Amino acid sequence: MNHTMIVFLKKLITPPVFDDEIKTHQAYLLHMILWGLVFVPVPYVSYIYLKTPEFAMRALIQGGIGEAVNFFLLFLLYRGYIRAASIIQIISLWIFLTISSATDGSVRGEAYLLGYPLVIVIAGILTTGPITFGITVLSLLAGGAMVYAETQGQLIITTTGNSMTTWVLSLAIFPMGMVLQYLSRRTVEKAWERARASEEKYRLISRVSSDYTFATEVYKDGSTSLSWVAGAFEKMTGYTYEEYVAKGSWIGHVHPDDLEKDVQDMEMLHKNQDIKSEIRTLTKNGEMRWERIFAHPVWDEREDRLIGIIGAVQDVTQEKQTKEKIINTLLQQSAILNGIPDMAWLKDINSRYIAVNEQFVKTAGIKMEEIPGKTDFDIWQESFAEKYRNDDLEVMQACQRKSAEEFQIDSTGREYWVETTKTPILNSEGKVIGTTGIAREITERKKAEEFEQRRRIMLEKVVQLGKRVTQS
Repeated sequence: MNHTMIVFLKKLITPPVFDDEIKTHQAYLLHMILWGLVFVPVPYVSYIYLKTPEFAMRALIQGGIGEAVNFFLLFLLYRGYIRAASIIQIISLWIFLTISSATDGSVRGEAYLLGYPLVIVIAGILTTGPITFGITVLSLLAGGAMVYAETQGQLIITTTGNSMTTWVLSLAIFPMGMVLQYLSRRTVEKAWERARASEEKYRLISRVSSDYTFATEVYKDGSTSLSWVAGAFEKMTGYTYEEYVAKGSWIGHVHPDDLEKDVQDMEMLHKNQDIKSEIRTLTKNGEMRWERIFAHPVWDEREDRLIGIIGAVQDVTQEKQTKEKIINTLLQQSAILNGIPDMAWLKDINSRYIAVNEQFVKTAGIKMEEIPGKTDFDIWQESFAEKYRNDDLEVMQACQRKSAEEFQIDSTGREYWVETTKTPILNSEGKVIGTTGIAREITERKKAEEFEQRRRIMLEKVVQLGKRVTQS
């Protein structure tokens, strides 16, 4: 036997593998069943040939047709036509058993008593419930038709069968049944393996997640019972499910200062309204955590009341702490800026205002809380805003301070002059992250300078005029 033949035979007895896991599993089942059916005719044909040689040709024809169908289905299997091969296999086997029953023993024959149960089991493994139900009904109808034909003398029974024949057939049928049982067990084991793998993946995800989901039952008297949790529950609370329930469930771990808010949330749920809320809770070690709750009411239309709650809980403690730090920083910055008598501000890298002082607010004519996030285009005239934006870009790109005297118009329409100094803001890595600026009004100085300039011009003209008079 050469190498090519060995490779071919090895491939023939190896179930095909596809990209789709479900398709691969179905292919494995069909592959095992087909090879089991390939060996079924061997003991039957051998027994007929030795016991009743006059029926040997009939048995050979039956076996030959069966084997041709099996190998054709193996061909379809390796081509990837799993569903088509499964249906053809079931239909062809059912037709074969029906013909055998009708020509040899009717419903008393081995083909009916042993064959039909086999094809029904195979249909159950390879196809869906409706197809299996259809095969079962067809088998019963076929048996009824054979009984009727036999009573009317329309069905000629060539043999009534005997115990030896039944036993010989059982040598093929019973092992095949064993194979089917093995496949059923393997299917269940594979399902358990996938479930365990999924559970393990879910557990791993839960360890790095900051969320958990829950389901709660609500009774007629308004009491509740936590019935199910999943996700990072233990990581977030520090409790196992049993410990958590024993310690009072959710209500037993809400921060005392947020109990009233939790009552308000429950009132909304009892009105069949979704909630999104942020509440402080206490963990097993007494640590306070901020949690964002998304809850959906489960409503019983017949009783017109809340019967359950499903939702998710997200740990937002870090988000809250970060926000508080930002607020504290802004308050500190505002306090510093308010100590400056001139207009002062902080901008981010996109020239959006982060913080300003009271003098800026007074000049801009906008409320303090409305300014953060706005740009110069939202506050000043477009011509001024365009210049301010270009100055910001110049300061950030050059990473150098810039001072300039600028004409300005405030929110009341008053015209005035300011001396503006803008400086880049650098982070700990030396990267520019924004700008800071101070604008001091210099209107009086500009007026004095203009007056002095006019006085000097007038003096020069007087001197020139005196020279002309003297010369003349």
